[in-house]
This record gives sequence, structure tokens and C-alpha cells, in this order.
Amino acid sequence: MAKILFGPLTAEIRGSIGGTVFSKSAQCNYIRNKTYGVNPRTSKQSIQKSSFGWLAQYWRSIGTPERNGWTSLALEYPLINSLGKTYYLSGFGMFKKLNQIYWNSCNLWNDIPPNIVLNNFAPLPSVVISMVWDVHDQNFSFSCGITLPSNIMVELQASSPLSQGQTFCNTFKHIFTWPGGSTFPQIFTATYLNIYGGGIRPGNLVVCRYRQIENTSGFFSSWSKVNVIVTT
Repeated sequence: MAKILFGPLTAEIRGSIGGTVFSKSAQCNYIRNKTYGVNPRTSKQSIQKSSFGWLAQYWRSIGTPERNGWTSLALEYPLINSLGKTYYLSGFGMFKKLNQIYWNSCNLWNDIPPNIVLNNFAPLPSVVISMVWDVHDQNFSFSCGITLPSNIMVELQASSPLSQGQTFCNTFKHIFTWPGGSTFPQIFTATYLNIYGGGIRPGNLVVCRYRQIENTSGFFSSWSKVNVIVTT
């Protein structure tokens, strides 16, 4: 997916031309190829989709002071897209984003916006990620030079494979979250077919990314990316 900045002659484009789709997200305008994705219908995917509905319902049930608090929090927490442009979520957007992360990590949610120091994540030192293939599974190895603080988790995601530039979709899916207090290196075995509905082979390039998550609020650091060549 390519992201674009419009000039004075063209302000916005929507829709598709041939196999090219023009659209806009909360972060930016972008261009992508028209695709027909694989839907593996995993249990995690079903839980994630169902959370959209109950979070919207839960948002409507909380009081006006709480909703105003989430709106104020969103205005204090700017996000930056890959073009370097700053954007802000709505109050509901911040409520949904943090609570989805918080729920996925510990099956809890916050109706009151958390009160913590923002952007207080120290970079993880000496991060090394590898991916080893065998016939049935792929072993993701994650290592960094410290023991995680008790209140900080690390989430790992991986892309669909890139092989000679042909199959990369720039979509990331969750692999694993290591809890606070974890020591490294750690190995997590994942079946790539279950995650993406497609296979992977030695020599493929997979883009992995990781972020830190504060485990009582859902606040998160920016993503850090690592290119990984699949080995045997």
C-alpha cells in the first residue's frame, strides 16, 4: 500500500481505476492494489471482530464525563503515520484502540481514561528476531538485552511473505505477546497457514514489527520493524 500527499491541483481521490484503489484512512490518503484477501476465520479474528460491537455499545453506556475524558486524552496523545504526519484519534477512537489492546493482553477494559505519563517507553536494546521454517510450523525467536519491566509487555506481529517483491501485502497480524517480567531469548511456535491462510518457504522475507504496551492501560509505543529472512 502506497501513501500519498496531494498537491494544489488534486485534493482527494476515492474509488478504483482498473486494479488500483484510492482511499483514505484516519492517518492519510493512500493507494493500494485491489485484492481479494484470504479469510482464515481464526478464533482470534472472530473475537477481534466481535469486540468492535461491544466496545461501541460500552462507549454509549459510560457517562458524559468519562467520554469527555477520553476525548481530552486523545487530543493530548498525537500519533504519527509513516509519512511523518501527525494525526489525532477521536475520543471513541482512543477508547476503542486502547481497550482492544488492553482486552487482548489481559481480558480487561477501562471505562475511565488512564492517567499515566505518555511516551515514556525506553527503546529495547539489542533486539534480534529470527524465523525458522519446517514442514508444519514456523518458530519465531525474539531476543532483547533486558528483562522486561513488570508493567511492560512486548507484542510481535509479522507480515505476509515477500519473495522477489511479488507477494508482499503490507498487512501485519499478531503472532504473540510476551508479558511483563519476561526474560529473553524466547521462542514461539506459530503455524503460518493458520495466521495467513497461505504457506511460507525458506528464503522468503517477512517483515516483523514489535511494540511495547503498558499493561494496566493499553498505552503503546511506536512500532519498530525488522526484516527477517526465513531459514531452515
